[in-house]
Amino acid sequence: MSRHFFLQVLCTGAGAAPSPVFGIEAVSSPTSVELTWKHNDSAVSEYTYRIENKMEKNLTFTTDKNPTSYNITGLSPATSYTFSITPVAANQTFGDPTDKNVTTEPLPVTDLRVAFMGVTQALLTWSNTSGSASYRMLLKSFGNSPELTPYPSINISIYGLGAHSFCPFPESKETQNDLQVTEDTNGSERSPVANLSQLHRSFLDSVDPPSVQGPSLLEVLLTGLRPDTDYRAVVYSQAADGTEGQPGNEEVFTTNSSQVFDIRAVNISATNMTLTWKIKYNDGLSFPYTYKIHVAGETNSLNQTVNKTEAVIHGLSSSTLYNITEGGEKIENYTTGNSFTIEKLKPGTTYHFEIFPRGPDGTEGPSRTVGVRTDRSAVIDIRVISVGTSEMQLEWGNTDGTSGYNYHIVLVSEHSPHETNKTTVSQKAVTLKGLTPGTLYNVTISPELEKVQGDSSSIAQYTRPSNVSDIEVSTNATVAVIWWKYLDPAPAKFSYCLILKAGDDSNVTKMVIHTGITSVTIADLIPGSSYEVEIFAKVGNVTASPGRRLFCMAGQPSADVLKYTYGDFKKGASDTYVTYLIRVEEKGRSLGLSDVLKYEINVGNQSTTFGYYNGRLEPLGSYRVCVAGFTNITYNLQNGGLINGNESYVSFSQYSDAVFLPQDPGVICGAVFGCILGALAIVAVGGFIFWRKKRSKLIRVENFEAYFKKQQADSNCGFAEEYEARGHKLFCIVVKLWDLKLIGVSLPKYTAEVAENRGKNRYNNVLPYDISRVRLSVQTHSTDDYINANYVPGYHSKKDFIATQGPLPNTLKDFWRMVWEKNVYAIVMLTKCVEQGRTKCEEYWPSKQAQDYGDITVAMTSEVVLPEWTVRDFVVKNMQTSESHPMRQFHFTSWPDHGVPDTTDLLINFRYLVRDYMKQIPPESPILVHCSAGVGRTGTFIAIDRLIYQIENENTVDVYGIVYDLRMHRPLMVQTEDQYVFLNQCVLDIIRAQKDSKVDLIYQNTTAMTIYENLEPVSMFGKTNGYIA
Repeated sequence: MSRHFFLQVLCTGAGAAPSPVFGIEAVSSPTSVELTWKHNDSAVSEYTYRIENKMEKNLTFTTDKNPTSYNITGLSPATSYTFSITPVAANQTFGDPTDKNVTTEPLPVTDLRVAFMGVTQALLTWSNTSGSASYRMLLKSFGNSPELTPYPSINISIYGLGAHSFCPFPESKETQNDLQVTEDTNGSERSPVANLSQLHRSFLDSVDPPSVQGPSLLEVLLTGLRPDTDYRAVVYSQAADGTEGQPGNEEVFTTNSSQVFDIRAVNISATNMTLTWKIKYNDGLSFPYTYKIHVAGETNSLNQTVNKTEAVIHGLSSSTLYNITEGGEKIENYTTGNSFTIEKLKPGTTYHFEIFPRGPDGTEGPSRTVGVRTDRSAVIDIRVISVGTSEMQLEWGNTDGTSGYNYHIVLVSEHSPHETNKTTVSQKAVTLKGLTPGTLYNVTISPELEKVQGDSSSIAQYTRPSNVSDIEVSTNATVAVIWWKYLDPAPAKFSYCLILKAGDDSNVTKMVIHTGITSVTIADLIPGSSYEVEIFAKVGNVTASPGRRLFCMAGQPSADVLKYTYGDFKKGASDTYVTYLIRVEEKGRSLGLSDVLKYEINVGNQSTTFGYYNGRLEPLGSYRVCVAGFTNITYNLQNGGLINGNESYVSFSQYSDAVFLPQDPGVICGAVFGCILGALAIVAVGGFIFWRKKRSKLIRVENFEAYFKKQQADSNCGFAEEYEARGHKLFCIVVKLWDLKLIGVSLPKYTAEVAENRGKNRYNNVLPYDISRVRLSVQTHSTDDYINANYVPGYHSKKDFIATQGPLPNTLKDFWRMVWEKNVYAIVMLTKCVEQGRTKCEEYWPSKQAQDYGDITVAMTSEVVLPEWTVRDFVVKNMQTSESHPMRQFHFTSWPDHGVPDTTDLLINFRYLVRDYMKQIPPESPILVHCSAGVGRTGTFIAIDRLIYQIENENTVDVYGIVYDLRMHRPLMVQTEDQYVFLNQCVLDIIRAQKDSKVDLIYQNTTAMTIYENLEPVSMFGKTNGYIA
């Protein structure tokens, strides 16, 4: 509708007509228009104005004088008007009119609401009361929904609108903002949507939304919306010329959730399973989907909220309905697949899961259901209740409260990994018995119900080690060396805790000894004090009960030793003698407390003082010294003028540490001892008392059997005292313990302790002495000359033997280099490669094909295996020089570690086999002997060889002296008391065999000789009597 107004302005007074107005502006509302204008005449203050609607002449308005605006009311909404403004002068002269076309605003729409909501579409309706020609809709997402891309808000212009129209929602940058909404003219009533999942994003295919009835209502169907998204819609009405009215009410709505489908259960166990599913209308963008899952169970309920497409639910029970919602904070990125993990279900139970898609506002889409059964129970939480040396008690739980389970237990020991012990129990506890102390066991427990096994569980646990036994203590003045034995199968894995207590409990020392070490040296002890040592073995998380031993440190000698001379010592009457007397005269001098007198004495220079001969010291001897101070000295004239200790006033110092002499000291002027005498007493005479344990106990062959019986009495008590020096007097204990056990321990081992060489030692407490170690050629590094081996004297030569450890994987090349460089033709091996599950020696020889060890190639040419030993022949070749020579290995396989062979004749026969072969090889070639550490069994074999020669050539026996000598060349030779007693037993059996005219003991073992009938003769030697000679 268009209306025209005429505005006439009257001018008063004479003069020219007013000029037309200009710059007319109009501001409209649905029922009014406000006009403003401009006028520049000089008499404008006297002007009035006439406003006229040209279409309706009767609608005129006259203003007051000099106005610049006029508000016209009572107009119709959405109507076009033409207003004419005429200026009128004071004399009623009219100027020319000026026209202005204006359209009033349409009325706002009312009752905007959502009449139908789907997953990707929505039907909006509103009232149309103003007859507007068109409408504009502003649609915007908000809240937790992701922003609409590429348009955060969308303007949709709607014109030509009739009832039942629809509008596709723009989805890409190419989509226009103004979309034509077509009119559906059939006016038929619509049925509700049957299946929202069939709607497409951009089009409404064959399914119509419900119709909205009423002549004053308009409806628009928006399609292509996003599921689970919050929207805000506002509609603006428009007049025919595009004039837009004010917005109506705002409508907020949320589209429905998408529908889940293709639900699957995967990774099913006794208590867990994972559900996966797909979702309709998933365009790959991030949506804040949450999921409510109903679990059909039995008892309680559980609510859980998460915000992603995967989740874990704990503590569920079968046949129970659970309302589990997932939501929470906004998630920007998700995986493409939807999955849900449910844990701690009831084992062996069927569950039905119903999954609902759910939007941020709680709107739910249609659900889907899946049923699945969990696996049987699993064993959990195995607990060690108690552990002993031979048994352990275990308890466990499972994930199922169902009764009737049986539990299968499989027990595997570290020493027998291929052997299993099995048992079955019906309770959730078991006591395993008959186990080995200090051993690691792996226990596996599997549940079974109705012949269906559930998941097993395992635990590894050590049994408690046995108590430490046979603690031995050797002492000198201030140092104690402590050894102990351990008989469990795997002591190399044990560590030890040692507690040393002073006799009055005034001082307690604790220390931890590293794995595999069974000895320790403790210094700075108090001479003459008593101590108690406790030793605990530990492996894994268990500790054995302590082993205990009391011992006393050596104190001062008694006055009785003053009567012994060097001659008595040489005769064996005493281990201690007076070697030197010096008279000190200090007259007219007062000494302060800080003053001292220093004396140096040459011991062993063959001088004589006051009847005491300062005799020569013996090579390889070990000595200690103390000083006796006298304020009054009395001599016994009936005893050659020697000191009468009981009548003299004497005070003794503590014994010094041991001094070990070299093998060949030349003309010994003695070890020089510097002694400081305190000045608190007037010293008249200083007596040097020298003490050395005899290096030998030479016994004639004809007397040995009586000696053996005496030593063997009371369970080898004599041998024990001889080996371990368990005497009756404290003084004797100190002397003998120190003498045998500590022999050689102070000799330097610097090369073995170099960082580059530590990894070449099998045991860190068996290191070769520098004075006798075997030196290899230096190749690329200064430490290339090191190998854990020592030259050990035999009966004929100082280098008859090489005693070495069993080779390690990293010392195989050095071992064969030593064989070649030291011209070794015979190897005596006294250990198995593996004993009691532990590697004792690397298998260093080839079995079939030749093997290269650096520049040395070794090929085996023959092998004969017997019950007690094996003999192998090899050819050793230097690839650099192409030289080669034969080499035979004698492998004794019947000797347990730290033990002895079953009978003496085995080892004696074996020794004769070796010596028979040695007759044909170059005389300067040493015999290479090794076991594992190269000290216990190795020392025993070498000692037997020397003893046999001594018996045959000297008709005397000196077991003690030979062991003493061996220990001066390599530590711990003849390692145990059992081996020491075995040596004496071998001597006795050899002597008895001589009496029975069975000198050649080897012929008693005919099997030992016949082995050589199958061996090819060494090419450089002849063959006699069926074996190499």
